[in-house]
Amino acid sequence: EFRRVLFRSSVLSILQCTEGSLAPVACLENKPNKCPNLSECKTITMWENFEKTINDYFGSISIADLINSGNGIDNYVI
Repeated sequence: EFRRVLFRSSVLSILQCTEGSLAPVACLENKPNKCPNLSECKTITMWENFEKTINDYFGSISIADLINSGNGIDNYVI
């Protein structure tokens, strides 16, 4: 059962467990964003879209996808 759950887990969920937030800027680490400069921020939409891209990308990849990718499991490199 654990193996089945792990295989279905997304890379995003594993990264969030091991790394915490994947937010590209500190003000997006907590929801809702309480940055005192939010109302004047010219780049917040860019950072929010970038964060969504990161989460969507890693959320779309499962551990099973990595294992079945054709790259040997022994090729893991940090």
